[in-house]
Amino acid sequence: IDQADIQHIDVLLERGGRGNHHEGSKHYRRLINENRDAYQCLTNGAKAEKMAISVSIIQALKNTGARFIHKKEGQYIIMNDREARNKISQALREKKKRVMLDD
Repeated sequence: IDQADIQHIDVLLERGGRGNHHEGSKHYRRLINENRDAYQCLTNGAKAEKMAISVSIIQALKNTGARFIHKKEGQYIIMNDREARNKISQALREKKKRVMLDD
């Protein structure tokens, strides 16, 4: 998609300033931080429960009209639900909590 088509509610999954300070990305990080402890308390055998947490985050964001967007080879691309779920699960597994929530 064209950079001009990115909306304030979209989740920009890219490194650096724009992704960190984008409103939709901040909302995404808040949801990750709110759900991280519950996700990490589940055992490795609780795959369905972990997936349910990831899917609930996708749904919460999509209910606002947000899209998951990443940059690949200089182009912005809308991610499908499976790619978004993988990114969310990866973020939920991270040990450190990101502090950049509000500006």
